[in-house]
Amino acid sequence: VGGDHIMNDIMGKEAADDGTPSWAMEMQDAGFKVDTVTTTYKGETYYKGLGFYEKIDKMFVEQLIESLERLETR
Repeated sequence: VGGDHIMNDIMGKEAADDGTPSWAMEMQDAGFKVDTVTTTYKGETYYKGLGFYEKIDKMFVEQLIESLERLETR
């Protein structure tokens, strides 16, 4: 799931407390159209982070299992 970094630093619609604009704000100011992939989960719309991709989830879990198995053999 997209976290704080994508929600604020990258795609934020308002500048940070210190006045720093998001990347999206800077790109829009430069004349670019800004968009990102979103997904709906349980009725809420989120930026589509890596956690929404089944293959990424599977790869992460497999790596975690492999790492735990290596620890057991030590």
